[in-house]
Amino acid sequence: MNAYELLRIEDLLTEEEETTSTRTKDAVIKVKAKKKLTEGICDINRILEKEGSVSEKLKAIADKIEEMTGIATAYAKIATEEARKAYDATGKTDMKEILAGIDEKLDNAVTFQSDGMPQNAFQILNTVSNRATTGETAKEDDYLKSKTLQYIRIALANPNLDDIDSIKNLLLNLTKYMWAYSRIATTKQREEYAYGLTARAGDRALKSLGKPVIQELKNKQQYCIELPKNEECERIRVVKVAVIQSKDFMMSEDKAYGYFISKEKKDGVIENKSIMSNIDIVRMREDAGYRTKVEEYLLSDEAIRLGQAYLGGYVGEVVSNKDGQLERTFDPECVGLCRELDREYRKKKTEERNNQNNQTNKERKTSKTPVDPDPDDSNR
Repeated sequence: MNAYELLRIEDLLTEEEETTSTRTKDAVIKVKAKKKLTEGICDINRILEKEGSVSEKLKAIADKIEEMTGIATAYAKIATEEARKAYDATGKTDMKEILAGIDEKLDNAVTFQSDGMPQNAFQILNTVSNRATTGETAKEDDYLKSKTLQYIRIALANPNLDDIDSIKNLLLNLTKYMWAYSRIATTKQREEYAYGLTARAGDRALKSLGKPVIQELKNKQQYCIELPKNEECERIRVVKVAVIQSKDFMMSEDKAYGYFISKEKKDGVIENKSIMSNIDIVRMREDAGYRTKVEEYLLSDEAIRLGQAYLGGYVGEVVSNKDGQLERTFDPECVGLCRELDREYRKKKTEERNNQNNQTNKERKTSKTPVDPDPDDSNR
């Protein structure tokens, strides 16, 4: 379905309508689009007043916003004679294809551009990324549902929706709230999203640093954590094996360290992982509180998974905050250096794999036995 069909104004393309003035065409398209968008607003208001759970209302509103986005996008494609010429030159691209591109951009976005300013999901819904750490994750999920619905109600209460531009601004705000909610609706989503923001902060910090270098430590430090009360693990061995530095203008500075982690499970299975962090091995031996937080915040399977997925293997650090409480933090410079090292490592492995494949293919070609085009070797 193209933009004309979506707005039901195919008659503007018929031969009988060729004499219609540009101004008249523009006006007709605008009236049609405004009518459809206004109907969409009325539908959302009806959804809000209906009986049903908050989750059901948010799902129905999201579907309606998607429909209105299609209408607004179709209008933008053919609102003026110039826009119509550009759109027609594409062969009247199907709106599903155009909307799929918009959806892909939203899916890949970490921040939402609003009035030229990027906002992340936590900022849009005026919440913080660590609220779920209280342990009351279900409460936090319900809180975000209700808050999103509240923002939608406030946006719809705007009395100045007389022109199509005002309606489009409203639609942008509704899209913004639903986009933010879709990113941080659950505890898992909030954690993953926060890691994505941390990764971006690390990439920005990397710009002011020199080339990252990782070097093996000659004097390795190690500590074994015994876990008698742990349901899955008997012990965790932590070995400090490498140092990560930032080299710039012939100067070097230790930024983080590489660790070899060996987990002995209750069933006898041993899992080995590599991480980047700043773990004080000496303090691990002497400070039970610090050791417990390192185990919980830095060495859990989930912490290692997220660190490898987003931060180049960096899992953060355990430090004392201004109140003297131990908490996990992520140093942006360490994030940036570890992510860059990970990119270099992956690039090197890809090149090695490609070279190996090329060599294998070359050997296969040269090892083939030539085939005699005339197998009959009898004298003629």
